[in-house]
Amino acid sequence: MNLKEALDHVDDHRMMAATRARSKTYDDEGLSLVEVIVAITVVGIVMSAAALFFINALKSTSGQGQRNQAISVAQRYMEATSATKPSELLTGRYKATVDTFLAGPRAATLTANDVTTCPSPAGTCPLYYDATATSSSTPVLPLSQTSTVAGTAYTIRTFVDGCYLDTAGSCLSTTSSGAQTLYRVTVDVAWTRKNGGSCSNGCSYAMASLIDLHGDPVFNTNISTVDMLSIVPVNGVAVGATKTLNINGTGFRAGATVSISGAGGTFGAIATNTGNVITVPFTGGATPGPYNITVVNPDGGRDTLPYVVNPLPNITGTSPTPIPGNTPTTVTLTGTGFQSGLSIAASSGSVANATWGSATSATFTYTGLQLGGTVTFTLTNPDGGVDTQTATVRSAPSISGFVPGSSTVGFPSSVTVNGGGFQPGATASISSGGTVTVTSVAADGSSLVATITGTTVNNNATITILNPDGGTTSRNGFVVSPMTVTSISQSTFAASTTTSGITLSGTGFRSGATVTLSSGGTATVTSVAANGQSLVMNVTTGSVAASNITFTVRNTDSTQGVSGALATVYAIPTVSNSSATGANKGSTKSVTVTGTNFVANQTSIVINDSTYGVIYSGPLTVASSTSGSFTMPASSNKGTTSRTFTVTVGNVAVSNAYPVSWTVS
Repeated sequence: MNLKEALDHVDDHRMMAATRARSKTYDDEGLSLVEVIVAITVVGIVMSAAALFFINALKSTSGQGQRNQAISVAQRYMEATSATKPSELLTGRYKATVDTFLAGPRAATLTANDVTTCPSPAGTCPLYYDATATSSSTPVLPLSQTSTVAGTAYTIRTFVDGCYLDTAGSCLSTTSSGAQTLYRVTVDVAWTRKNGGSCSNGCSYAMASLIDLHGDPVFNTNISTVDMLSIVPVNGVAVGATKTLNINGTGFRAGATVSISGAGGTFGAIATNTGNVITVPFTGGATPGPYNITVVNPDGGRDTLPYVVNPLPNITGTSPTPIPGNTPTTVTLTGTGFQSGLSIAASSGSVANATWGSATSATFTYTGLQLGGTVTFTLTNPDGGVDTQTATVRSAPSISGFVPGSSTVGFPSSVTVNGGGFQPGATASISSGGTVTVTSVAADGSSLVATITGTTVNNNATITILNPDGGTTSRNGFVVSPMTVTSISQSTFAASTTTSGITLSGTGFRSGATVTLSSGGTATVTSVAANGQSLVMNVTTGSVAASNITFTVRNTDSTQGVSGALATVYAIPTVSNSSATGANKGSTKSVTVTGTNFVANQTSIVINDSTYGVIYSGPLTVASSTSGSFTMPASSNKGTTSRTFTVTVGNVAVSNAYPVSWTVS
């Protein structure tokens, strides 16, 4: 026979004996001979079973073994209570001492349905103290005592107070029509589990009995035994969070209630009660800490397990800060109260691989938005605790290309930088010297316009964009070209002459530019085109003929460009004589011209008549630098009398007038 069977047997015999005894007048509140014999027999059975139980319990130091010991201790003390006369249950219980006792942390749950204060008018509630006792009185039932079993110390508290048994079978703290006043005796056993477990911070077990105040009729039966084994989730519930609790155990009866001590929180309506599992919603209270959850059957049977209301997590820091945008980045949250199994969400971007590191640290991979801004992270613990943290996400700009992709060294060029993630207020720079000034940023951040002035020739310069929030990007491939001189509007010049309005073309010409000639002479710049691709100058040649003349353009910042062989300077030709005399009107005439500085394929002749204007213009066939000839066509012979003509021989734009007396007959 095990201990439970023995105790059940005790209850059966006690009930029979008590019923027989109470059918008589209860004068001396003693026991009959039969009752004594039965009691002795029952006590022998109980002691045998208890001895076997404690021998086995001594072999176990597990949490379950300690709980079995606690149950045995509670049953033994309840037996002692049952053997006490009803009139002596309160004897020696001094009111002030009992009031202090009832104010203890366990009393609130164990006496929740009992009367532990007397409402006005005094004397209208069941007594829970001995009105005749003093502070030095010794209670018949000790309020608290300790018993050590198998090395574990058990604290036994005995509560005696009143309740009203209503017609539905529930004994409550308020009376109702037809209710009967009873004593409820509750034995509570508390201990500290040695080997950890769900109640490593404090374990408890309680049992109760209802007893008639006057002994007639007898109400001396142990009510239902509730055994709470565990509460899931085992890690508690956070302040303000709502979780569904599964309370596992045995002996849960229909109509059972669930409560928590102090301000631990609130329970909703029980969803299910299978007898072994109670499922009920629970919302943690405002103050974190350890509490006790108690299940009470309608007949007063109850048990309690400790439960914790956890503080909310508190995020105090984020690293790195700011967080790079549009790039998967490992982010670390620091703070307190982080729990294994936590989850993390973000108000923008995406979160992956949330990992609990410790109660003060958690990491995750975050990919933010390219344009940056702020993001709010939400950390949720398994117990329902939630905290948030706002962090700055640094933008992640990118460059896809430049239009145009080059500029001239020293010359400001407006360049559109295409890409994404550019922010208003962005700045830029160029490698190898120069300046970049951002003039505008597209509203969608897809491009910006910048004035780029490179000071050093570079075929692969790098442009870097920096956003105000620290986001940065770079791209190479921008070309800073040298200043160039490519062409001239006139390629031949006479020595020692000035020619105005000559246009020099190229790139990178700036206001204030100057020009020099490789052959001597000077050039005076009169204007520079706004795009830097041309300038206008007056050219004064030197006195010496030269070929393959180059022009050098130099800007005020010392950048310069040099042309190829753009021009030639010729010496001014002279005419000393001509055979153009005695020509006949209406016939051709071969004319020989002598002089100096004639150039083959470059010298021409113009005959100008004062009356008829230009009567001939054509090339001079050059035999040498001092001799040439041309044929006067018949149509050019005009006039019937002797006239004076001017013969001009020139090398392209170079000319020299020579008066020739020419008689046409």
